[in-house]
Amino acid sequence: MSTVPEEPIDAETGERTRLEDRYQELSDRWPDRKVEIIDDRIVVREVPTTDHADLIFRLLLQLVPLVTERGWKVWNDVALFLGPQLDRYRPDLLVVPPRPAQWGDDHVFGNATLLVAEVVSKSSVHDDHEVEVKLGEPLDLPEPWGLSIDISTLTT
Repeated sequence: MSTVPEEPIDAETGERTRLEDRYQELSDRWPDRKVEIIDDRIVVREVPTTDHADLIFRLLLQLVPLVTERGWKVWNDVALFLGPQLDRYRPDLLVVPPRPAQWGDDHVFGNATLLVAEVVSKSSVHDDHEVEVKLGEPLDLPEPWGLSIDISTLTT
Protein backbone atom coordinates (compact mmCIF):
# COMPACT_ATOMS: atom_id res chain seq x y z
CA MET A 1 0.00 0.00 0.00
CA SER A 2 1.45 3.40 -0.90
CA THR A 3 0.91 6.75 0.74
CA VAL A 4 -1.16 9.31 -1.12
CA PRO A 5 -0.06 12.94 -0.68
CA GLU A 6 -2.49 15.27 1.09
CA GLU A 7 -2.16 17.87 -1.65
CA PRO A 8 -1.47 17.24 -5.35
CA ILE A 9 1.93 17.99 -6.78
CA ASP A 10 1.86 20.37 -9.74
CA ALA A 11 3.25 18.12 -12.45
CA GLU A 12 1.56 19.68 -15.47
CA THR A 13 3.83 18.79 -18.34
CA GLY A 14 3.00 18.68 -22.03
CA GLU A 15 2.33 14.91 -22.31
CA ARG A 16 0.44 14.72 -19.02
CA THR A 17 -1.70 17.72 -19.90
CA ARG A 18 -2.63 16.27 -23.31
CA LEU A 19 -3.59 12.93 -21.78
CA GLU A 20 -5.64 14.59 -19.01
CA ASP A 21 -7.34 16.88 -21.54
CA ARG A 22 -8.21 13.88 -23.73
CA TYR A 23 -9.47 11.99 -20.66
CA GLN A 24 -11.80 14.88 -19.77
CA GLU A 25 -12.98 15.19 -23.39
CA LEU A 26 -13.86 11.49 -23.60
CA SER A 27 -15.50 11.53 -20.14
CA ASP A 28 -17.72 14.41 -21.32
CA ARG A 29 -18.44 12.73 -24.66
CA TRP A 30 -19.42 9.35 -23.16
CA PRO A 31 -21.00 9.97 -19.75
CA ASP A 32 -22.64 6.52 -19.90
CA ARG A 33 -19.28 4.72 -20.21
CA LYS A 34 -16.51 4.02 -17.73
CA VAL A 35 -13.52 6.16 -18.78
CA GLU A 36 -10.23 5.62 -16.92
CA ILE A 37 -6.52 6.35 -17.29
CA ILE A 38 -4.57 3.17 -16.63
CA ASP A 39 -0.81 2.98 -17.18
CA ASP A 40 -0.80 6.14 -19.32
CA ARG A 41 -3.60 4.76 -21.55
CA ILE A 42 -7.17 5.96 -21.78
CA VAL A 43 -9.53 3.00 -21.40
CA VAL A 44 -13.22 3.31 -22.32
CA ARG A 45 -15.44 0.44 -21.25
CA GLU A 46 -19.02 -0.52 -21.92
CA VAL A 47 -21.62 -0.45 -19.18
CA PRO A 48 -21.13 -3.48 -16.87
CA THR A 49 -23.20 -6.64 -17.31
CA THR A 50 -25.99 -7.84 -15.02
CA ASP A 51 -23.64 -10.52 -13.58
CA HIS A 52 -21.24 -7.73 -12.65
CA ALA A 53 -24.07 -5.74 -11.05
CA ASP A 54 -25.22 -8.82 -9.10
CA LEU A 55 -21.76 -9.25 -7.57
CA ILE A 56 -21.64 -5.61 -6.50
CA PHE A 57 -25.14 -5.97 -5.02
CA ARG A 58 -24.07 -9.04 -2.99
CA LEU A 59 -21.09 -7.11 -1.66
CA LEU A 60 -23.32 -4.15 -0.78
CA LEU A 61 -25.68 -6.40 1.18
CA GLN A 62 -22.77 -7.29 3.45
CA LEU A 63 -21.46 -3.73 3.80
CA VAL A 64 -24.64 -1.67 4.22
CA PRO A 65 -25.41 -2.51 7.88
CA LEU A 66 -21.98 -1.34 9.10
CA VAL A 67 -21.81 1.59 6.67
CA THR A 68 -25.22 2.78 7.88
CA GLU A 69 -24.32 2.32 11.55
CA ARG A 70 -21.17 4.41 11.17
CA GLY A 71 -22.69 7.15 8.98
CA TRP A 72 -20.41 6.42 6.03
CA LYS A 73 -21.42 6.68 2.36
CA VAL A 74 -21.20 4.26 -0.56
CA TRP A 75 -20.33 5.83 -3.92
CA ASN A 76 -20.03 4.39 -7.39
CA ASP A 77 -18.69 5.90 -10.61
CA VAL A 78 -16.43 8.38 -8.79
CA ALA A 79 -12.76 8.57 -9.79
CA LEU A 80 -9.89 8.19 -7.35
CA PHE A 81 -7.47 11.10 -7.29
CA LEU A 82 -4.04 9.76 -6.39
CA GLY A 83 -2.05 12.99 -6.30
CA PRO A 84 0.86 13.14 -8.73
CA GLN A 85 -0.03 9.79 -10.26
CA LEU A 86 -1.79 10.36 -13.57
CA ASP A 87 -3.94 7.21 -13.47
CA ARG A 88 -7.65 7.86 -12.86
CA TYR A 89 -9.38 4.71 -11.67
CA ARG A 90 -13.16 4.53 -11.44
CA PRO A 91 -13.70 1.60 -9.10
CA ASP A 92 -17.04 -0.18 -8.86
CA LEU A 93 -17.53 0.85 -5.25
CA LEU A 94 -16.07 3.38 -2.82
CA VAL A 95 -16.86 3.74 0.87
CA VAL A 96 -16.11 7.21 2.22
CA PRO A 97 -16.64 9.11 5.47
CA PRO A 98 -19.47 11.69 5.65
CA ARG A 99 -17.35 14.52 4.18
CA PRO A 100 -14.35 13.12 2.29
CA ALA A 101 -11.72 15.35 0.72
CA GLN A 102 -12.46 15.72 -2.98
CA TRP A 103 -10.51 16.81 -6.04
CA GLY A 104 -13.38 18.21 -8.09
CA ASP A 105 -16.98 17.06 -8.26
CA ASP A 106 -16.22 13.56 -9.55
CA HIS A 107 -12.86 12.75 -7.91
CA VAL A 108 -12.18 11.77 -4.30
CA PHE A 109 -8.68 11.75 -2.79
CA GLY A 110 -7.50 8.16 -2.46
CA ASN A 111 -6.47 8.69 1.15
CA ALA A 112 -10.01 9.91 1.96
CA THR A 113 -11.55 6.49 1.18
CA LEU A 114 -12.34 3.74 3.66
CA LEU A 115 -12.76 0.97 1.09
CA VAL A 116 -12.21 0.69 -2.66
CA ALA A 117 -13.66 -2.32 -4.48
CA GLU A 118 -13.28 -3.38 -8.09
CA VAL A 119 -15.15 -6.40 -9.44
CA VAL A 120 -12.89 -8.06 -11.98
CA SER A 121 -14.74 -8.48 -15.26
CA LYS A 122 -13.76 -10.79 -18.08
CA SER A 123 -13.33 -7.76 -20.34
CA SER A 124 -11.06 -5.89 -17.91
CA VAL A 125 -9.05 -8.64 -16.24
CA HIS A 126 -5.80 -7.30 -17.72
CA ASP A 127 -6.30 -3.81 -16.28
CA ASP A 128 -8.00 -4.64 -12.99
CA HIS A 129 -5.83 -5.08 -9.91
CA GLU A 130 -5.49 -8.69 -8.85
CA VAL A 131 -5.59 -9.66 -5.19
CA GLU A 132 -4.87 -13.20 -4.05
CA VAL A 133 -8.04 -14.27 -2.23
CA LYS A 134 -9.03 -17.89 -1.95
CA LEU A 135 -12.66 -18.16 -2.99
CA GLY A 136 -14.89 -19.50 -0.28
CA GLU A 137 -12.73 -18.20 2.56
CA PRO A 138 -13.79 -15.04 4.42
CA LEU A 139 -11.91 -11.82 3.69
CA ASP A 140 -11.22 -10.02 6.96
CA LEU A 141 -11.23 -6.26 6.49
CA PRO A 142 -8.82 -4.29 8.73
CA GLU A 143 -9.89 -1.47 11.07
CA PRO A 144 -11.90 0.69 10.95
CA TRP A 145 -14.07 -2.13 9.56
CA GLY A 146 -13.74 -5.10 11.87
CA LEU A 147 -15.86 -6.99 9.33
CA SER A 148 -15.46 -10.27 7.49
CA ILE A 149 -16.77 -10.48 3.90
CA ASP A 150 -18.15 -13.82 2.69
CA ILE A 151 -16.28 -14.16 -0.60
CA SER A 152 -18.22 -17.29 -1.60
CA THR A 153 -21.26 -15.12 -2.41
CA LEU A 154 -19.22 -12.93 -4.77
CA THR A 155 -18.74 -15.33 -7.67
CA THR A 156 -20.85 -16.11 -10.70
